[in-house]
Parts: sequence; structure tokens; C-alpha cells
Amino acid sequence: EMRVSDTHFVLGTPMRGPWPEGMQMFVFANGCFWGSEKGIWRLPLGIYSTAVGYAAGFTPNPTYEEVGSDMTGHAEAVQVIFDP
Repeated sequence: EMRVSDTHFVLGTPMRGPWPEGMQMFVFANGCFWGSEKGIWRLPLGIYSTAVGYAAGFTPNPTYEEVGSDMTGHAEAVQVIFDP
């Protein structure tokens, strides 16, 4: 299992569930998870926690460089926990 900080550095919220009652999650994948995550932080209300990683793919635990090579089948992704 990958080591992950207990607390989100920017938001100060937990990085792993269980999440507070009523929270929902979505994951989206696009070209750059750092910019996408930062954009999510700027939404006005309801964002509880975010985390970045890789979705899909066939290489176990790829590095950032490997994913950037387009040879692992992964997409950069952002998980968002939010209060609807």
C-alpha cells in the first residue's frame, strides 16, 4: 500500500476516508492533475478534500516520468471529496 499523508497539506482535511456523512466523491482524469487540483481548491464552497494520482493503466505503481512517457496506459487523475 502506498504511503499517504494523514492530512491534506493545503486543506488541512483527512486524505483518506471514512468521510463525514453526506460527502460524495468523484474522480476525473485529464492532462495535468496539479493544475486541476489547484483549480478545484478555488471553487467557492463544498470541497472537503482532494488527492491526485493515476487512473487506469497497466503498469503497477508507475512513476510520474513513466506516466508522462505515455507508455503505461495511465491518465493523471484527481479525486474530489465534496459536500453537495
